[in-house]
Amino acid sequence: TRQEAKESFLSKPFFRAWDSEVLDGYVQHGLHETSDGQVALKTKPHYEALTFMDPLASAARRACVRLQTVPPTLPAHFIFADKGRSVLQEDWIDYLLTRALPHATSTRVEGAGHLVVHEKPRETAHLIVDFLEKTYPQRAGRGAKL
Repeated sequence: TRQEAKESFLSKPFFRAWDSEVLDGYVQHGLHETSDGQVALKTKPHYEALTFMDPLASAARRACVRLQTVPPTLPAHFIFADKGRSVLQEDWIDYLLTRALPHATSTRVEGAGHLVVHEKPRETAHLIVDFLEKTYPQRAGRGAKL
């Protein structure tokens, strides 16, 4: 059942760190009922396994290097996990912010781990809105420039 799945998720530190509403949404929308009345992830097991097959974050590091191609006219803001809790090592975060995208701004979310948006969704949403409002300020009577 979905309740049993939720209890199973909560037995793991990975999921216990998630905001309760996020976990409830995952249980409700990330699972489906199987023909035998059980529940299973909607994601194919192969894809789920691929998610966890890059423990050294090599894909994230490759992405950091490619960010050098982003023009400095494009606003960018990064939201990182608390120091030392990101999938990227601190030297790569430093590289990202000083060499790959030196015009970017960033914020650390205190107490958040790798899955910032799952663990601190409200804080993350506020940071995104703040960045967008500063980057694209409203004009009197015209609404946002987006």
